Amino acid sequence: MSGNVERIDNSADNQPTLEIGGRGNLISPKVYQSIYNQITGRTEKTSQTYDDNILVGFDELKQLHVKILQIKDIHKVLAQNETISLFFSGERKEVFTSFERFEKYNSSNVKPTKSLQLKYNFSLLLPETATPQEYVVTIKLVSRFAAIHAFEEKKNRLFPPQLVNMLVSNTAEISIEYVDFLVTKHYFQTFDEWIKGCPCQPESKLTSWLQTVSHYMPRVIQLIIITSCLYYYNIYISTLSESFNHDWGRFFLYSLVSFFILMKIAHIVGEKIELYIDSFRQDSYLNLNNGDKKLIQDFSSRKKTTYMKIIFQLLLTVVLGIISSRLSLLF
Repeated sequence: MSGNVERIDNSADNQPTLEIGGRGNLISPKVYQSIYNQITGRTEKTSQTYDDNILVGFDELKQLHVKILQIKDIHKVLAQNETISLFFSGERKEVFTSFERFEKYNSSNVKPTKSLQLKYNFSLLLPETATPQEYVVTIKLVSRFAAIHAFEEKKNRLFPPQLVNMLVSNTAEISIEYVDFLVTKHYFQTFDEWIKGCPCQPESKLTSWLQTVSHYMPRVIQLIIITSCLYYYNIYISTLSESFNHDWGRFFLYSLVSFFILMKIAHIVGEKIELYIDSFRQDSYLNLNNGDKKLIQDFSSRKKTTYMKIIFQLLLTVVLGIISSRLSLLF
């Protein structure tokens, strides 16, 4: 079919037209696309993902629903329906056949919401076409907190924090099955505007930078220990008098042993600090029931605890450096 199609510019209305079969049968690209879809029955699919730190509640979902339905004012909608699916921890699922039913959802559920899917089916009659075209808009929103919680429930300790962060980075996705790509632009633009207007946690540049250099933490802690030891060794040696009878061999032997042990301890402490830094995640969640509220509170308190652990490990490193240096000088 494509071999007999030629594109011609129509100078009268500046609209491109297509000539079918070389016999002067001119049609618009929309009509040609509609005919092609009727013959083949094929639709195309496109999607876009987001990693914004969105904080989604019922109000935000209602705004999204209203925005999606407002697009039908642009096109003539012959039929439409929607389904809202909620996925919870423990492989539980609830499906609502309309947004009105979803608004009556029982928020007393104690299972955190892992993800939410809004699926819209539209039958559109576009200008210059005589038959309706089917469009399927699927929106998926993911709770990063619940995704991490699911990993922890399965005790996937083989996954390092860096890999978990990558697996739970995406928080939203929109996919559209379409006939005319120009129609999909309205849905993408609407969803993009909703994402930008959604409440979100600003990304911490300090946390992002620390996570990019966290693998250097064991070496940094060891460097702090080396500097601390050299500082106190220098002070001790400078205070020795010429008449002071000191066993230098014994001094250096104990110093090297204590230095070696301290390097091992410093490496362990550095690895713990690296693990704590990598465990930080930017807030992004679905807040739809009591289980979600409890999970949000848990992650909030966990973040404060992680800060305290990092500070404690840093202080412990300094204290160990001072103690080991002074102890080695006693031998």
